[in-house]
Amino acid sequence: MEQEALNVVRFYTSSPLARDELLARIRADATISEAVRERALEFAREWKLD
Repeated sequence: MEQEALNVVRFYTSSPLARDELLARIRADATISEAVRERALEFAREWKLD
C-alpha cells in the first residue's frame, strides 16, 4: 500500500501542480482504494513541490 500511495503522488506531481490541485486530484481519483487514497493524501501534504 505504501508504494502504491507513493506512485499515485509521483504520477500527479509529474507535471507542476499547486498543492490544492494535487490534493483535489487524489481525492477525485476513483481508481484507487480508500486506504491508498488516504495514505497518498498524507504523502501529498508533505511532498516538496517545484
